[in-house]
Amino acid sequence: MKATRAFTGILLLLLVSAALTAGCGGVKTASTAAAEKAAADKAAAEAKKQKPKSPVRRPDAPDELSPAVVALSEARVAYSKRDYKTALPLYQKYREISEDISVDPEIAVCIQNLKQSAEFYYKLGVQLYLDEDYESAVANFNKALEADATHKGATDYKKRAELKIQALKKLEGSVK
Repeated sequence: MKATRAFTGILLLLLVSAALTAGCGGVKTASTAAAEKAAADKAAAEAKKQKPKSPVRRPDAPDELSPAVVALSEARVAYSKRDYKTALPLYQKYREISEDISVDPEIAVCIQNLKQSAEFYYKLGVQLYLDEDYESAVANFNKALEADATHKGATDYKKRAELKIQALKKLEGSVK
């Protein structure tokens, strides 16, 4: 706003100066030239004092984004990509910092989806275990545990499958 006023002031001075110069037969006097230079110097000094402002920022906004805003933004991106494992701790961080309960539904959805994902991979792992495909079973139990590290069934069956794999390797080694 100040820059606009300064520019308007300079423009007005130049117009007045031009009118005076035209009235003097097109010849600039020393006082007119000095006044123009002083006005231009003043406008340049005012323009230097002002920092250029981003058009999308509020005047009272801080120069850097707060950790809460960053966490919320990253959480929303992860959530939109259905990356609940990434979104959940970011939403929780935002909730802790800001004490804003409006993200509680998103936190609940993340937890629910992670539990469903864990259960899906657990059941798939059990089926592979029963089919005696122990390597694939372990891979699925690991995915279940990535989604829910406290999944007891996945932990137990993973240990069983790993023991079966070790037993089969020993058996193969003794046959050779």
